[in-house]
Amino acid sequence: MENSHYSPQETCWIVPLDKYKTILKDSKEGKIIPGTITKVEEIPDFVLNVFSSNYTNTIHHNNDSKENIAKLMEERIPKSLLSKLMRFQYMGVREAILKHGRVFLCDEMGLGKTIQALAICSYYKNEWPCLIICPSSLRLTWASEIHKWLNIDEDFIQVIFTTKDILRKSSKIVVASYDIISRKGIEEQIKDIKFNVVVADESHYLKNKDAQFIRIDGETKQNIRQELCEKFQNNDNIRIAVLAITAAGVGLTLNKADLVIFAELFWNPAQLLQGEDRAHRIGRVGSVDIKYLIANGTIDDMQWPLIQKKLDIIGTTIDVLIFWIT
Repeated sequence: MENSHYSPQETCWIVPLDKYKTILKDSKEGKIIPGTITKVEEIPDFVLNVFSSNYTNTIHHNNDSKENIAKLMEERIPKSLLSKLMRFQYMGVREAILKHGRVFLCDEMGLGKTIQALAICSYYKNEWPCLIICPSSLRLTWASEIHKWLNIDEDFIQVIFTTKDILRKSSKIVVASYDIISRKGIEEQIKDIKFNVVVADESHYLKNKDAQFIRIDGETKQNIRQELCEKFQNNDNIRIAVLAITAAGVGLTLNKADLVIFAELFWNPAQLLQGEDRAHRIGRVGSVDIKYLIANGTIDDMQWPLIQKKLDIIGTTIDVLIFWIT
């Protein structure tokens, strides 16, 4: 087939996307290798949509240059927020706007994805109301950041805590957890309100539409969690914070910590990395010591090597991806 070639490294044939339907049809009809039964695993529709020419044409501005976008950003995003963006954050926000806000922010943990998301939301303020979906432990953190950066009165920021809450039509931004947004009562209300701007924090929770979610918040009530974090950050007399890995591993900023000690391990290394990055965040001055307490003759003897193996696999995968991209 024209423009097709065999890849020895991948041990497969590389075929142009516009020939996909032809290849699929011939495979199902047994025409690729006559006399054989071919097992066909189709490319998901959403993947094809991403690469289709129609999709590409819709996500790029036809007339707006980067210069024009920069001017509009100055008009629509509060100066107090825009001036705080680092260069890579500014470029990320601008690129998101060039793609009509349909983006996946993939910066490393602690590099300020929240402030970028709020800048993008602010640019599309005329299209609000805005819905922010996040883990239950981060709802008040988001509400605090919104009030801080977007200069919005707290009366217009609604945080959903229970299924009995009634969504106010006057709310400009609604913050809800993945767990509660799918509950009966809230789900119907969400559908009734046309949210033109949506932010999904920790969006890997969306990877399985049938997945069920549980709240793991520890024993600390939600309404005082953010207050305690701010006390640790701002009160020099508070020297120690005792945290649970799953309850405090995401979203919180604790970059005043000089030392992080893990008294226990977790089977998923991503949870440990998330915990480390509570201290490794923008604004941190100096290095952070990370220590793991590993006890001989315990389950740690089996768990620690397994965690290292998983991290090696992740590192190898990333190196391969970088190789292919470059």
